[in-house]
Amino acid sequence: AMFALEGLNEDVARVGLSLLVTSPGLIGSPFHFISTGYGGSVAALAAHSALSQKDSLTPTGLAQASLLGLFGVRLGGFLFVRSLQDSYNSRDTIKEMKKKMGSISFLKRAMMWIPVSLLYVFFVEPTHSTIVQKKTSVTNPVFLAGMAIAWVGFVMESVADTQKLALKSKDSDAFCRTGLYAIVRHPNYLGEILFWMGHLVAGLPGLVCDWRRLVMAGAGAAVNLQIMTGASKRLDAKQRDKYGGRKEWQEYAQATPCPLFPGLPSTPPQ
Repeated sequence: AMFALEGLNEDVARVGLSLLVTSPGLIGSPFHFISTGYGGSVAALAAHSALSQKDSLTPTGLAQASLLGLFGVRLGGFLFVRSLQDSYNSRDTIKEMKKKMGSISFLKRAMMWIPVSLLYVFFVEPTHSTIVQKKTSVTNPVFLAGMAIAWVGFVMESVADTQKLALKSKDSDAFCRTGLYAIVRHPNYLGEILFWMGHLVAGLPGLVCDWRRLVMAGAGAAVNLQIMTGASKRLDAKQRDKYGGRKEWQEYAQATPCPLFPGLPSTPPQ
């Protein structure tokens, strides 16, 4: 009973931390909830879990928390830098989004803030479970496989974001079709999917000790997958409307028919 109470108090603290990091979206732009607030919450939650168990932190817990923190800092930093660029802010879609976000009432912002902050706690549950349960050895094949997948996803998303940012900085009206974008149309989204799926797999040895936390972690990964697949479809539609009349876009769409997963049957966005 005492262990359960301590776990509950720890969860309340984690939710409070996530709410705190995302709270600037209540006053400023609500876009913070799903951009810099997202990266910041993930990094803060990873650090909190590790520091709360610093006297007994295992190598696997440290490895998973370090990668999770790196993911959050990298993503939050990238989104912050991008938000400062004129090439990004001058896009019609960004102007429209900011206009809609700015008109959202405080009540609606609060209704966004709470579930989004809870979702980030669900996202990081695999790392938290690895740290708290202390049952995952450095030679556990499930942990190693999950970490490998997560690292591949992290590198893929980082490279794809960098490629796209560099191109848009030179020409905001251009679309990416080289590098990773020559393999799938949305490698940044694929990278994020792989990261969170790998993160979930790496945490399974600890998660199976508590079915409630396993459900939380699984739900977080499932929601992320739904978000990324939905975002890829919406971006396909926007790019089709914007670039569909260009010959180079039509050629790219035919040559790169897979939006996310290479080799899976799909229809070019035409």
